[in-house]
Amino acid sequence: MKKIAVYFLFLLAGSWLLIVFPSCKKSSNDSGSSVISYSKITYLGTTNLSVARTLMVGASAGNKIVFAGGYNTTSDFNTVDIYDVATGTWTASQLSESKYGLSAGTYDNLIYFGGGWTPGGVVSKVVDIYNTKSQSWTSSLLSQPRGDLAGTSIGQYVMFAGGWGLGGESNVVDILNAGTETWTTGFLSEAREYPAATSCGTKMFIAGGETGVSIYSDAVDIFDYQTGLWTYDHLSFGRGQMVAATSGSKVFFAGGHNNDSLFSRVDIYDINTKNWAVTFLSKARNYITAASAGNLVIFAGGLTPAGSVGTIDVYNVSTGKWTTASLSIPRFELTAVACGNKILIAGGTTNISTGAVSAAVDVFQAE
Repeated sequence: MKKIAVYFLFLLAGSWLLIVFPSCKKSSNDSGSSVISYSKITYLGTTNLSVARTLMVGASAGNKIVFAGGYNTTSDFNTVDIYDVATGTWTASQLSESKYGLSAGTYDNLIYFGGGWTPGGVVSKVVDIYNTKSQSWTSSLLSQPRGDLAGTSIGQYVMFAGGWGLGGESNVVDILNAGTETWTTGFLSEAREYPAATSCGTKMFIAGGETGVSIYSDAVDIFDYQTGLWTYDHLSFGRGQMVAATSGSKVFFAGGHNNDSLFSRVDIYDINTKNWAVTFLSKARNYITAASAGNLVIFAGGLTPAGSVGTIDVYNVSTGKWTTASLSIPRFELTAVACGNKILIAGGTTNISTGAVSAAVDVFQAE
């Protein structure tokens, strides 16, 4: 769905889904084991993107946090803002094409930016690959062009799943073995747009999404990269526009909507026990973002019928308890990325009526 239609149906249909990555480096999430223990996040201040925009994708590799693409009310962007966690400084680069609704995955020092909507409502199959160490770009291609797809990665595998393709909702899954630079293609159990994706242990999870107009999926497709096999599970109920994150052995799918309802529900899956649990955000909302640092998982911003949300809900996986923090500016369709104990929450839309977007990047530290 191109952005004009997205804005017209904001409260019902939504827009792009953000996928987040829990750490700059290979973390213990790769084995689903213990993680660094923190008790809170502390606000360190606000910096700015080079261009105010919304619906970016974010990822981290090495000591870099990268925000790519996005748009405002008049333009799509190829802008790439790169934050060095060690120095606190920014540099800039560019994607090969302007787009939003793309997704990302990481391997070693490489970040893969795949798919998306380009100007004129044309879906892309381009995968731009950024090397955070050499600061150089290469590229590859998805098997089919699509936007509003989900991306995740673990080990040497990077996945791009679902989205909106040339003929509507897509069930295509492109899986890259980044170690051998070879692609394989699989298929979701249901074709769907706006699925949520994350990884834990040896497994990659693709959950929820929209299978048609006002039709929402509860499917959770699970790919084990070691065995090459798919298994299937279900959310507590179907919804779209969720966000996903991982901490330790637990996988989180939070918020979202179906039809006229917004949700505060958070479905939590434990890969060790294979059991589901449910908890709740402080308020029901859509267009949130998520990231994890150690044992803390944050769910920030969002949109309710009352307007933009400035709340950050912080879930402590070790204690099972919630705390809250605040954004510098309430906004939705924002992007969060963690690197080590730093969490950056960037951009987003501040006003649904005017479409005003923000360049703010709030910097938090897990302590």
